[in-house]
Amino acid sequence: MRTMRICKKCGKTVDEHHFYYYDPDKESYCSRECFQVVIDRLKEVQTRQRLYNIIRDIFNVSFPTSRMLAEIKRYKEQQGISYTQQALILNYVYNVKQKERPWESLYLIPQYKDEAAEYYQEIKVRTAEAEHAKERDDEMRAAAQQVRPNYDQGRVNAVKPIKLEDIL
Repeated sequence: MRTMRICKKCGKTVDEHHFYYYDPDKESYCSRECFQVVIDRLKEVQTRQRLYNIIRDIFNVSFPTSRMLAEIKRYKEQQGISYTQQALILNYVYNVKQKERPWESLYLIPQYKDEAAEYYQEIKVRTAEAEHAKERDDEMRAAAQQVRPNYDQGRVNAVKPIKLEDIL
């Protein structure tokens, strides 16, 4: 007898052998798309929690205030600033630029959005250039090792040590 399962996301009934993801203790999903929605939701929760942790560290609060939560929501929904971007902007404003911390407001996020983006882009470019330079140095060292003669194997005109017995 066949067992049918219901997709947790879309509600579609599918044979248990044709599920994309199934965990007996958890949920069943019929396709990659349905499962990806759940994964995306979990990632969003994690990035939001990271933002809350950064706010805790910067503002010395146990949890963001209702005003902060409203600002976070407004910046995400109306201005399209993701949780990760908000966290990076806060880090830039208060840890890099050393701006004074207002009591309980995140109003500087939209004001420093472009400047923070330029800062992190510059860091990304510098990091890429440093990695490229390191790779180039490694290639040069490897080429120099191949060109350099190996003295352990000896050369044609190598100087041989003189033995006293040969002279006498």
